[in-house]
Amino acid sequence: MVFDTSVLADALVGDAAARAEALQALLAARAVIVPDSARAELVNVLWKLTAAGRLSLEAGLDALDIADRWLSSVLPATELWKDALHLAVERAHPAYDTLFVAAAMFTGTQVITRDRALRRRFPEHVVTVREFLARA
Repeated sequence: MVFDTSVLADALVGDAAARAEALQALLAARAVIVPDSARAELVNVLWKLTAAGRLSLEAGLDALDIADRWLSSVLPATELWKDALHLAVERAHPAYDTLFVAAAMFTGTQVITRDRALRRRFPEHVVTVREFLARA
């Protein structure tokens, strides 16, 4: 399954309920796939938390190490970017999100996300964490 950055972030630094649910999804998935852009997105999430004083730099660096161990496959954006642009234009949705959809299409899986807008725009390729867990 392709994991949206929001789910990875929840598994690392989310509140207790979101963290438990995201970790359960990670454990239930046969593979954890992301486009390489997910790494930059995750760094940005962790930076925002450190800037807000909610996370230490050391904890952020540890979180990156943990996330890296979870990833089964990291797909280069260059393999996905043309499809991502087509999807973004066709469905009027930000391209940084459509990279995840393109990754799911490329791997024959779906995206697991907390992003409601992404789920609405791409219902055939995107599931919520709860939807995934209900069928896992």
